[in-house]
Amino acid sequence: MSNWSVTSNTFAALAGSSISNQEVELTINPLNGCLLSASNFQIGGATEINDLLVPTSGTGIWQGGNVDEGVVKVKFEDNGTPNTGNNTIKVTVTLNNINAPSSSTTYNIDIDEVASNPVTDIELRHFCFTYVFDYLPIGCTGCLPDPNPADPADPSLAFNPDFGAAGNPTMTLVSSSNPGSTTTNIAWEYNNQTSAGTPYASSAEYSITNDNSFILGGQWNTVGSITIAADGDNYFTDLPTSSELSSNAFADGVGTVALYQPYFETEVTGDVYNSDGNLTQWTITYKYHPPNDPPLYPDPTDGQGNSLMCDFGMKTEIDYNLVIVI
Repeated sequence: MSNWSVTSNTFAALAGSSISNQEVELTINPLNGCLLSASNFQIGGATEINDLLVPTSGTGIWQGGNVDEGVVKVKFEDNGTPNTGNNTIKVTVTLNNINAPSSSTTYNIDIDEVASNPVTDIELRHFCFTYVFDYLPIGCTGCLPDPNPADPADPSLAFNPDFGAAGNPTMTLVSSSNPGSTTTNIAWEYNNQTSAGTPYASSAEYSITNDNSFILGGQWNTVGSITIAADGDNYFTDLPTSSELSSNAFADGVGTVALYQPYFETEVTGDVYNSDGNLTQWTITYKYHPPNDPPLYPDPTDGQGNSLMCDFGMKTEIDYNLVIVI
């Protein structure tokens, strides 16, 4: 697995002209969540020097070694903070005392990792969020009434004997995936209410908390997904949507949660349709790209190093419309 890549660059010179102290900049970029520092790199077989061309360690300037003729030195510098997720390396290649060739020419340099200070392979990050959805949609918000009620004056499924006889078919949680999650908490919340002239309403909210502690820095990670299928002849009117991240009343989370939204992404796939063209199944997947800049980097912890991410109470709600056919 590659830990980094290097860009190429070009410069123009008149054929036959003298090239003196021509600088060309390249960039080393991290791959696969690796962390970079200028001190990780050297030119194979070269000597580390200072600006006066005197052998000196720790400067990041290398002379000689495995480079093409005309390359007199190569300098490695951090573009950001060393060994953090947003750092890249500026490589300044200096060419001197050569005449420009008459055709396009490639100059090669051999960039190696310093054996005693190799690139840090992976930075593991942390993310914690909850997604919720109505699991038993009987008279719940966002659900459609019975299209063929036994009593036209009362479309509520809770009072429809045909619905009860059919075994209360609604929808099924086909699968749930929470990659890298150390704990998954499933909570049910029931809301029952009655009042004069108002049918009895019952709904259940399904809640899954994903405490992901094995997220790779520097890339998008799948942090949770579910697949839902309508039971029987039921169907969905359209694909689901998911709300932006919200927070509970935890003081430190209220203002912070909105900052995480640009790094949180929802993708709806796996839609299945029946012979009538009605939507009967879908999959919703959540992805997270750990931010690399303060105040969201490094991940928040308490004085003992314990993560505070779950304390923010971040959650998103899945909205859908289910037509129940009985």
